[in-house]
Amino acid sequence: MLPRCFFPLLVFTACLPAIAQDNPAPPVVAGFERFAGSDALEPVQAGQLLIGELRCTACHADGNASPLPGPNLQAAGLRLRSQWMLQFIEDPQAVKPGTTMPNLLGQFTAKEKRSIAESIVAFLRSQRRPYQEIKATGAQPVPYRFWERGNPQHGAELYHQSGCVACHAADQNYQPDGGPAAAADDRLAQLLEELDPEELAELGLDDIVSEAFSIPHADLAQKYTSLGLTRFLLDPLSTRPGGRMPDMKLAPVEAADLAAYLIERDDAAGDDGTTAPARSVPTADAQRIADGKKWFRELRCVQCHAADGVTPPTDTGLVTLAALRSAETARCSDSSADRDSAARHRPDYSLNEAQQQAILAALRTAGSPQPEATAAQRVHQELLRQNCYACHRRDSVGGVGRDRRGYFATVDHIDLGDEGRLPPPLTAVGRKLTVPWMSKVLKGQKADVRPHMLARMPVFATEATKTLPALFAAADEASQATSKTVFGDTAQLADAGRQLMDTGCVQCHAFDGQSMPGVMGVDIRGIGQRMHPQWFADFLMNPGKLKPRTRMPTFFQNGESQDKQLLGGDPQRQIAAMWTYLNASGKPRLPEKLETARATNYELIPNKRPVVLRTFMREAGTHAIAVGYPHQVHLAYDALNCRPALLWRGRFLDAQGTWFVRFTPPADPLGSDPVPLPDDFPIISLRSPQKTSATNAQTDTNTAPRFDGYRLDSHGTPTFLSHGHGLRLSERWEPHEQGFRRTLTIEGLTAQTAAQQLALRLHGGPGLTSKTPYAAKDESGLQLRLLDASNLKNQGLAPELQERAGQSQWLLPLAPAASEQASATIVIQYSW
Repeated sequence: MLPRCFFPLLVFTACLPAIAQDNPAPPVVAGFERFAGSDALEPVQAGQLLIGELRCTACHADGNASPLPGPNLQAAGLRLRSQWMLQFIEDPQAVKPGTTMPNLLGQFTAKEKRSIAESIVAFLRSQRRPYQEIKATGAQPVPYRFWERGNPQHGAELYHQSGCVACHAADQNYQPDGGPAAAADDRLAQLLEELDPEELAELGLDDIVSEAFSIPHADLAQKYTSLGLTRFLLDPLSTRPGGRMPDMKLAPVEAADLAAYLIERDDAAGDDGTTAPARSVPTADAQRIADGKKWFRELRCVQCHAADGVTPPTDTGLVTLAALRSAETARCSDSSADRDSAARHRPDYSLNEAQQQAILAALRTAGSPQPEATAAQRVHQELLRQNCYACHRRDSVGGVGRDRRGYFATVDHIDLGDEGRLPPPLTAVGRKLTVPWMSKVLKGQKADVRPHMLARMPVFATEATKTLPALFAAADEASQATSKTVFGDTAQLADAGRQLMDTGCVQCHAFDGQSMPGVMGVDIRGIGQRMHPQWFADFLMNPGKLKPRTRMPTFFQNGESQDKQLLGGDPQRQIAAMWTYLNASGKPRLPEKLETARATNYELIPNKRPVVLRTFMREAGTHAIAVGYPHQVHLAYDALNCRPALLWRGRFLDAQGTWFVRFTPPADPLGSDPVPLPDDFPIISLRSPQKTSATNAQTDTNTAPRFDGYRLDSHGTPTFLSHGHGLRLSERWEPHEQGFRRTLTIEGLTAQTAAQQLALRLHGGPGLTSKTPYAAKDESGLQLRLLDASNLKNQGLAPELQERAGQSQWLLPLAPAASEQASATIVIQYSW
């Protein structure tokens, strides 16, 4: 007979063995799947991980931490397809194998399941909290109905190169191209495959060659609309506040591209038999919504999921984890009827044997005195929870799986070795990085210092990561010493530090955004904001000790300086001098070699003719065409979105980065008075999004703008050509005394133009006002005036000031043509 103290565990885990042992799809918790049974995850720790990630404490509180919240359902009616919700609620594991969502209807009859699921879906369809407004900027355009414009080819590149495949399975049809370093990985993998497991363990390579475990997706084509998936990818933390799906810092257009790829991929895969046949979803009438709300509370969905109009009870009526060890809590209730009711509401997680045993091991320690976890143990547990080990390696645990490394690359395959393409290791990171800097990195606050790396460091939920930087510091016994306590008095060392930069630093690193041609390493100016001085000193003395296989050379071989004259050849004083120079306030002079390189003048100065340069600009994107005019007014045109992006005065551009740097930095205007212009194709549809049919949406997508190149006249002035919405557009920009004169010619107008409700967007932005029927001004001081107003009146064209997409827009509706293939010419004068 079992001891009395184990009886409550059997009560709690009655849901565990009741679940089919042969179920092939237990819930997937990445840290458990990858490390359970290894030294990296002990049984009790494995059970604690499962209890947290499966949200057991949402009902069975343990008092130590807030339970992990489930997906937010306040916008479920906008995000999710009703048919998918219905099937998922009835049988989550069948619809999404590996889901951590339990089956709450397993003890009901088929008829009851259907009725309950239909009611809950009706309630969820009523959850339609509006999406947060997306504000466009010059660097982040938000095209009209951007979620319909996704490019699946670019989405496939994003999915496989930005880091998604660290957690999720790669597409077998997508060939990784990680460059030379990845090719070396492949050759190493072939050698390792020839070793048996015992040999790998003996060499300490068993963890390195292990494959990462993939977190499964649902069938995204069945689950989401294009809008729903795009908005989720753009801001996953608003939907999943627990942070297990982090924010990948996607621009709106990138989110649309990624959504288009994922939906197209799942559509192409077809029905694999894991989902039930489609059936109609009943109308969500008031009674059914009310019934769904009742079931949402009764089945305790509200314990994990937020929904408008329903709040979780203050008392779940269930015992705590600690109380499960007490004999007094052995009975679920006093009557058999109540026991039957409890069984009908018991969640079914489809746990496998290993998961059950891990949870039982953790429950046996719940509530009993335990040694306080060390900082290192807490760090390890947090990295398991957040699945940081999918990308990062710490103390021989984790790292990108062998089968995924080939997808990690640098921009243009710049050969920087593994440290240039793989996420950095976290071993002793608390000794290296300051707590404020680690906090910025986790929060995504402009802390990216590896622009050459295609993989992105995501943003995590604040609640999930607010303690991690301090834990790293405590676990790694980080030195909080200042540069003065490490290096002594450094007041007179800055000039010597500047000289030392030329001994090798300028060949690999940038300084305050300036670099030698072809250099793309980490910018080390102001390094004291992110790095501890002691780590800096130790690293320079022996780089390979702190970063095995680093490409950082040793400048102090055997502890001796290469420059015996400077500062008496004292390595510590020379390192202190470099630290002082790199962290000097103000704008210290660049290293001499860098100054010399920059002295070579690559500034483009338009003299007699305009200068046209294809480049990369923050405001005009990666397909920018910059045009400099001798009149000291200039234009940047975004050829990807077929739009003028920026106007400015004064000096034009520096072409050095465009011409000589393999990893091209954005070309910033050298002049002043920049004026950003609307962020979408000038011709737009005025059809209401709510009234746009699926057919029309498909038509809009098929007629997305395309760039047709540009032509130069005899004076060198370009005319940009594009087409979209079935119309051809050409626009020519000529300088005048106060700014520019823009001539737009629209061809292909037909009698159907009115039905398409097309308009020419003359301008848009905050503070836009119309001074006269044919003139407008925005808050930046830009003034626009339509020329030849009488001709416009004769054509029946009159501009209108409207509020669209959260901002004022000055629109010129295009009138239907009297004959097929007619054209219209509009001239706008810009002054600022």
